[in-house]
Amino acid sequence: MTAPSMTSSPRARLLHAIRALAAALPGQMEGLLDSPRFTAGREALGRLADPEYAARAVEQMSEEEASELADRLFLRWARVATPVLPREAAIVAPREIWVEEEPLHVAIEAVAEGVDEDWTALWSGPVVEGPPSKRATLLVRPLEGAETATLHVRAHVRARAGGERCILIAEANIAVRRGPRPPV
Repeated sequence: MTAPSMTSSPRARLLHAIRALAAALPGQMEGLLDSPRFTAGREALGRLADPEYAARAVEQMSEEEASELADRLFLRWARVATPVLPREAAIVAPREIWVEEEPLHVAIEAVAEGVDEDWTALWSGPVVEGPPSKRATLLVRPLEGAETATLHVRAHVRARAGGERCILIAEANIAVRRGPRPPV
C-alpha cells in the first residue's frame, strides 16, 4: 500500500498520514501499546499526536523525503492494522505565483480522501466562475503598489461517503509576488 496522494504536497500528505496514524492506531492495537515493550512507540505516537510537533518535524524535511516517509509509514501501518484515513479535502495549487503586467490564469484542483469518487466542489475566492467542479482556474491580477499579496481560495467539497452526504472544506493561501519569477 502506498500513501494516498490526495493532499497538495508531499509534506501535507505526510501530515495527513501522521494525523491519521496518531488518531487510529492506539484504538486498533487495543491495549497492546500498554505493554512495556512498546513504551518508545507509545511515546512517539504521543509526540506525533501534537500537531505543532508534527508540523515542525515535517517542515524540516525535503518534499522527496516527506513523500518517501509517508509511503514507509503506510507500509508499516498496513503490517499491523488496516490504515484508516479520515475524510479530508485539500487544494492542489502552487505556493507562490509571480505576476508581471498581464493577469494570469492558473489551474488549481481540489482533491479528497475518504469519499466516493463522484464528488464536486464549489469554489470561492479569486477563481473564474463556473459550475461545480474538481478543478478551477485561479485569476491572478497584476499587483498595484504592493510587492506581495496573498490570495485565499476555498473549495466546498460536496460528497458521499458510506451512503451519507458530507461536506468538506479545503482552503489554500497562495503568495503572489510582483515581477518575473527569479531563476532557481
